[in-house]
Amino acid sequence: MFMRAIPPLIVLLAVWSLLELGRRAWQIRAETGELGECELAGIAARLRSNGVRDALGGLPGRESANGGTALGWIRTLLEQMNDDRARAVEWFRDRSQLESHRRTSEYGIVRAFVWAMPIPGFIGTVVGTSAAIGEFSIFLAQSSSEVELGLIKQQLARVATGLSFAFDTTLLALVGSLVVTLTMSFVERFEECFLGQLETLSLALLERDVG
Repeated sequence: MFMRAIPPLIVLLAVWSLLELGRRAWQIRAETGELGECELAGIAARLRSNGVRDALGGLPGRESANGGTALGWIRTLLEQMNDDRARAVEWFRDRSQLESHRRTSEYGIVRAFVWAMPIPGFIGTVVGTSAAIGEFSIFLAQSSSEVELGLIKQQLARVATGLSFAFDTTLLALVGSLVVTLTMSFVERFEECFLGQLETLSLALLERDVG
């Protein structure tokens, strides 16, 4: 019973991780779209030509409640620049570091699942191998010296089946962990590119304000 529960557990961890990564990828895609809207609106050009207030007015009207999207970031930066440019530079530096740490920490549950997935597989292998060999040992101990060859073959087949299932759990865990790790690397790279573009636009706004 315990052995039969291990593969579903591994699959559950893998599917949960992939769904979480899919949610993050969808969120980053939406934020990248917002960033593109800011660039298409010519915020940097409007800032240099007509000042911060005109740049704020040119932002698309959509904004998240917590200000965590690209629009929220750019809007807050422009508002800081409208009050005090030096404070805006300090806010940008601190916000960049905090945002990077926050987004990295959000992958914690997925990293924990990647680390945890092989463990049930290894446990299943050890338990399955031990059970199969133990069962065969009991069979030999309880059998007479003239036990039929057919019974031995039948028992060996059961042992082989148990060993096959035991090693398959490890293989499933390793494959699941590999798939999740590769997917996470892709999503993290996607998010790093988004943050790089956001910081580049923010620096451009700060530079245009100087000019």
